Amino acid sequence: MTTKQPAQRTRPWGLGLAGVAIGLALAFNAGSLQAAWSSNYAYLRLDALLNRARGLTSFQAKGRAEDWPPLAGADSARFVAAYGLGLTELSLGHDPEAVSALQAALAAYPQFSGTHALLGDAYYAMGETSQAVHEWQAAQALPLLMGRGATSGKTGDWIAAINWDRLATQVDPQSAGAYWQLGLAYGAAGQGPAQIEALRTAVSLSPADFQIRYALGLAYWRQGDPAAAAAQFERVLAIRPNEFYTNLYLASIELSLGNLDAAEAYARKSIQLSPANPRTHFALGSVKARRAQWPAAIDELKNAVDLIEPWNRQSDTLLSKTDQISYWLALAQAYRSGGQSALAIGAYQAVLKLNPKNAAASAALTALPTPGQLK
Repeated sequence: MTTKQPAQRTRPWGLGLAGVAIGLALAFNAGSLQAAWSSNYAYLRLDALLNRARGLTSFQAKGRAEDWPPLAGADSARFVAAYGLGLTELSLGHDPEAVSALQAALAAYPQFSGTHALLGDAYYAMGETSQAVHEWQAAQALPLLMGRGATSGKTGDWIAAINWDRLATQVDPQSAGAYWQLGLAYGAAGQGPAQIEALRTAVSLSPADFQIRYALGLAYWRQGDPAAAAAQFERVLAIRPNEFYTNLYLASIELSLGNLDAAEAYARKSIQLSPANPRTHFALGSVKARRAQWPAAIDELKNAVDLIEPWNRQSDTLLSKTDQISYWLALAQAYRSGGQSALAIGAYQAVLKLNPKNAAASAALTALPTPGQLK
């Protein structure tokens, strides 16, 4: 049964002068066409299409295209005329006429896969998704559809990105890459459960791809399932033991699950992989704080805050102000729990320099003795 889609659609092909030129270039390069192509006919055909692109009506464009009969090589010239006419009709939104012209182009030159791709676009614009998918499959158009999804994502149009990526999975249901990209689009659109479903399918199709498992681990974590996230991240490390962020994320996940030995091991591995990254020392300091090992916690958390400024000067993965506040608050609490009130006050004051309205720091400073009382 044919699947109908809403009639109003965004047309991805953006056919203007560049689109006409690309279409004609494809036709010129279609192998045996060149021998049958008349330079006179080529010029007149290009003139017709360029005039159409400059604003002629569909009727006028059609007249110009059909006024010039092929001069040689009947099938080849008929293909070029029909293909160009299909481009014309498609760009003007006359989808049934485009289908007719492109079907004629296929009859004249069935080997040219680009015609199937355009015919898929025409069917899709008409709401005939099943027919469109069939034509895109004939054109092996998976990269085309995934490219449209990626382009939509770059502009922030995640609904369109999801649409194109879902179509890509229909064109090639065995493509792990298509499901991976679909999962990322779902995640960007805030559709966590759908993201997990798409990424699980991608993993089933390509179990050894660590990047897909990494994305699935992040998706589980963001959906509040740390155990499932840890399982995926551990599979990533089975493939790539030195993958930095996977070790770092596992340190946080295992800490949240109360697995302190595992959390500490992953934190130490993270420090080994990137000793200048404040995040690694914060991870180990957080484990030490959970163990109430305050001198060791203070050392690591102090390392973390001391590394923030040099790290943010030279790294592309900056620590945000929110991150910095959380680091200083953790250090302040470690000082306080370790009985070093004066240093705790200094750390809370550092928080207020970053955010004068921080409630936690303000409340803590109110409860702590003043510097004069500490003397």
